[in-house]
Amino acid sequence: MVGLGPVAGGNAAVEAQEALDVLLEQERALRYDRFGSHEALLLGETMVGLSDAFGETCVIEIVREPDRQPVFLWVPDDKGERNLRFASGKRAACLACGHSSQWMQASELMRGHSLDGLWAKAPELIAGCGAFPVRVGERLVATVSVSGLHDGGDHELIIQGLERELGLNVLRYSMRLT
Repeated sequence: MVGLGPVAGGNAAVEAQEALDVLLEQERALRYDRFGSHEALLLGETMVGLSDAFGETCVIEIVREPDRQPVFLWVPDDKGERNLRFASGKRAACLACGHSSQWMQASELMRGHSLDGLWAKAPELIAGCGAFPVRVGERLVATVSVSGLHDGGDHELIIQGLERELGLNVLRYSMRLT
């Protein structure tokens, strides 16, 4: 439920592996039978409604990946270009690894990379919470990106939105990794 990073007194590699397993299970479970512009609108509106509970505002972007077209964009009055760049960088990480941007973060931490190293290519590529692949079966059809929440809230908002739209509940990892 929070970003991944070194754990004081813990085994970061073991905890990162546990997080990877849960993140992969989320991706496996949260799939659509059909996903088009209408489903993107419904998911985006659901996420905007759920975002109030986080106590912060955030940018939400859903991009249809076959033609790279934005099909939903929410930019609150207090957010702008900076958050749009971060959302884009998280999307780039998601596309680069084929999994959520948080999965990329956990995977890189397991390989011994530091958080500073993971942010070295920011904002063009951000391995951190906030982008998630939308699949129909095995096919990647869209990405959902969020920027503006803290402590893993970007990823959690996406998961809550997908759960609500798909009528599912998925696992969360419970260890605090930052």
